[in-house]
Amino acid sequence: MAADAAAAQLTDPPSVPKGTGPVRNATQVSFSLTDRLQMKVNVGSGNLLLTSTELTLPGIAGNTTLGASYNSLLLGTSIANGSLGPGWRSRSGADVRLYEASSDNSVTYVAADGVVGKFTVSGSGYKTPGQFKATLEHNGSGWKLTEHDSGKELFFTSDGLLDKIEDRNDNVTDYTWNGSQWSGVTADKGVESGKTVAVSYTDNKISKYRQVGADNSARQASYAYDSSGRLQTIQSATPRKVMFDYSSAGDLTKITTKTDTYVLITYDGQHRVTSVNQVTDNATGQGSVTRFAYTSATETAVADPRQDISQPVTTVPHTTYTLDDEERVTKAVDPEGNERSDSYTPFGDVASSQSPEGGTVTNSFGTNAGESMTKSASPTGASASAAYANAATSTNPTANFQPSSSIDTQGNSSSYSYNGAGNQTSSKDALAAEAKVDYNDDGTLKKSTDPGNDSNGTTYTYDTNKQLTKATAPTGNNLADKSFTYDPFGRLKTVTNGACTTTYTYSDEDRLMNVAYSGTGCPSTTAVAYDYGQTGNLITRTDATGTTTYQYDQLNRLRIRTATNTPVQTYTPDAAGNLVKLTDGRGTTNYYYNSRNWLVRMDTAGGTRYNFKYDKNGNRTHEYFATNETNSTWALHTETTYDKSDRPLRITSTRNSAAPAKVFDDTYCYAKYVSGEACSTDKAKDTGLRQWQKDEIASTVNEFSHDKGNRLTKATSYNGKTYEYDYDTNGNRKSVKVDGTTTQTLTFNSANQVTTTNNAYENRGNQTKVSAPDIGTLSYNAANQLTYAYGPGGEANYTYAGTDQVELVRAGTTKLDYGMDDQYGMAWLQSWTNGTSPTAYVERDGLGTPLGLRMGTTDYAYVLDGTGSVVAVVGSNSTVAATYQYDPYGTATSTSETGLGQPNITRYAGGTYDKASTLTKFGQRWYDSSEGRFTQQDNLSFVGDPARGNRYAYAVSNPVNYTDPTGMYDWNAMVNTWAKDTTIGLVGGCVATIFEGCAGGAVAGGVGGFVTGAIDGVNDGFDD
Repeated sequence: MAADAAAAQLTDPPSVPKGTGPVRNATQVSFSLTDRLQMKVNVGSGNLLLTSTELTLPGIAGNTTLGASYNSLLLGTSIANGSLGPGWRSRSGADVRLYEASSDNSVTYVAADGVVGKFTVSGSGYKTPGQFKATLEHNGSGWKLTEHDSGKELFFTSDGLLDKIEDRNDNVTDYTWNGSQWSGVTADKGVESGKTVAVSYTDNKISKYRQVGADNSARQASYAYDSSGRLQTIQSATPRKVMFDYSSAGDLTKITTKTDTYVLITYDGQHRVTSVNQVTDNATGQGSVTRFAYTSATETAVADPRQDISQPVTTVPHTTYTLDDEERVTKAVDPEGNERSDSYTPFGDVASSQSPEGGTVTNSFGTNAGESMTKSASPTGASASAAYANAATSTNPTANFQPSSSIDTQGNSSSYSYNGAGNQTSSKDALAAEAKVDYNDDGTLKKSTDPGNDSNGTTYTYDTNKQLTKATAPTGNNLADKSFTYDPFGRLKTVTNGACTTTYTYSDEDRLMNVAYSGTGCPSTTAVAYDYGQTGNLITRTDATGTTTYQYDQLNRLRIRTATNTPVQTYTPDAAGNLVKLTDGRGTTNYYYNSRNWLVRMDTAGGTRYNFKYDKNGNRTHEYFATNETNSTWALHTETTYDKSDRPLRITSTRNSAAPAKVFDDTYCYAKYVSGEACSTDKAKDTGLRQWQKDEIASTVNEFSHDKGNRLTKATSYNGKTYEYDYDTNGNRKSVKVDGTTTQTLTFNSANQVTTTNNAYENRGNQTKVSAPDIGTLSYNAANQLTYAYGPGGEANYTYAGTDQVELVRAGTTKLDYGMDDQYGMAWLQSWTNGTSPTAYVERDGLGTPLGLRMGTTDYAYVLDGTGSVVAVVGSNSTVAATYQYDPYGTATSTSETGLGQPNITRYAGGTYDKASTLTKFGQRWYDSSEGRFTQQDNLSFVGDPARGNRYAYAVSNPVNYTDPTGMYDWNAMVNTWAKDTTIGLVGGCVATIFEGCAGGAVAGGVGGFVTGAIDGVNDGFDD
């Protein structure tokens, strides 16, 4: 506990420029320096924010990060000198503190990483500043600050020092002090010695973090300073070292992350960043330069690294940002003159956002004094809402900030319940399906139960250190229990599931170094070893396939990838990071971009040209294949139109400019179908889900029906047939009717596994036998990788690189090679070779979207439907080489590949099709379209959510609206598939809708439903 220190009260509140720290919805330009060192520049305030992570302590409700943060705008203020020198502050502990001013009795809170806000006196309490959603009150001689979203309480001494943090279940993270110097922190989880970090000082500055593990081994990170007391070096727990240099004004001007890699930063006289140079040529100091010009008090211009640095920012292509008085961006005009605008609430939440195409998202914050979102409406009218009817109690003082119910865009209601401490105990959807959770007194999970299992749930066991040691499956299935152990620093060491034990080892910086498999009766599986470079990039991976090596440039961009028995793959980026050259066995593919960094042209190794056009929002509206500079001739032209919510309204693919013939032409509508009427644009009728589509070539309409759980229940005239689906409360697809005749009936156990005859599972949850299609055998290794299948297409053995199934490198006689990561973070399939057939190379855009193929010396283009499924392949000679039709869940109902010469394996929803098993691989898992589910459980388990509890379900049982490209439950990936060709513009920040929170600087363009209150994902749980 903290001891009161003789720290003087300030006379006046600290005067700090606005825009320090990770301000809510600030527009930040990010630079990744290492995996532990991140840099951002706030385009509004000009603040440089640098954050490092040295050590991490696991916690029950959240981890404690120990590291350093730098804010350039703190220089020259009364709080400039933190515990790590001028401009620098500790990310936890010493510099997370309060400052009371005697002049007005206000209290200024300096939060983690430098966000600053002043609580002013209001009656007997304090008025909360817009930077925080929290309540500050006196607590004895000190203060207590309660965060409204998490329910955490931060306790400060009378001198403003952080004493302890209590989560809503009264678990304590304790901070100890030696006078006014921070001496240590103890987390609320882990063995006694391993959950404590000791803090040392030299000359009143932090010099060391030291952690002693349960086995008395130790790791530490240290800080060194120059003669002026400025932070000069961060020495990590491994030999990694980062060094800093400064100007005479104290500005941080150089960051050296390794011998040949450094960043140069310049500033104006107000400590605002004017340029960031990520040096690529050490001899000349030239590199990738991003520049900032503060043209007025309310305007900033930013030029990306591709522009001429000899010219002023405002005379080269640039983005102009208009700012409000909080330094948030209210308008952004890109280099092409397209304008996007935002407005904000007093708490910095986005109240509205208008896209360059004129679509406006509107958010309402109608309760809790404007803190809590109550409604979000998309540009086209679909809206979702939430209510907050819970009253605050003594045990849950933030209950009023927790949603009690919600209504999604379909008008379906859900309700949420909480226990006395405020942990969510149940979620009930409009079908009355209720997912339930029970907790131990310390807030750890005790039991979780799926909607259809009544009281038969998964139970969780912990040791005295509050570490999960066992997960016991519900009864009524053959799932083995799972057990867990931890290393001396509280990191997961082993997972035992059935006969197999997986063992993880780490570096002192918590990087995964080795994954090994063992166990009597467990299939023999090669261990996987990793090695990393000085900036944290993976440089080698050694596994059953051999060794894969990765080489990067000074900006941490992948340049060369070399795998065993695979041609070297080379990638060349431009200064802004756009991929401009890809070289492998096919030759070189070249990419060209406009001033907004959107791909406008691609030339294949064979010289075939693609051209692309976009609307103002960055949606790809035209794609020309085998074309020329003016698009006067082409083999294939795809035109896509979008609504104001960036959803496709029509996709038309036409081949042969000399004698145009449509290959695909579908329109899409998100309002209910009315016979004889066009798609309604009435905002009141927008449901947020695709309700019907029309094949304009055949003049047939496909209507889609959904139940109150938003699951697909009917699709009419879908490729000539009408499909009907029925589900149980867990989202398992119980029956299928085709044209009124029942074609499939399935039953399920308590683990959501199919129990119908000729379906079977092993005790780790992997399906070993499938009735539809007839797969007699599926076998797996210790890593849960599918290694053998005997199915409708014969038998095949499978081999993978790494610890998961993302990189399938051998499927029967087919060898597959992978390249860069796509927009979902998965290594993309770059080529495959089937026996003696010519190697097929996948042509992709810079984000990884598949565009076509190169087989031998011939180029082909893909025709994609509204779910990203390949429905046709057209050659550069304008002929149709292949066509595909699918049922709503992706089973091929018609396939013709006579013009290809060999099978194309990129098919339904962009997944990898396997001929032997007839399964499709999406990222981490294999998908069985005939049963409409994955054959393996999701690696993530979400408890307390009816829509996400079934770990075998595909695309939340709504495949006409969503896909699952990663094979893991990723809501953002699924909801964005209908806009997969959207290129995000240059406006940072995020429009936080009820539908989804802020992520990655994207501006939300629509509302699709209401997602809230889900309990954090738990790895290695069960379906229950």
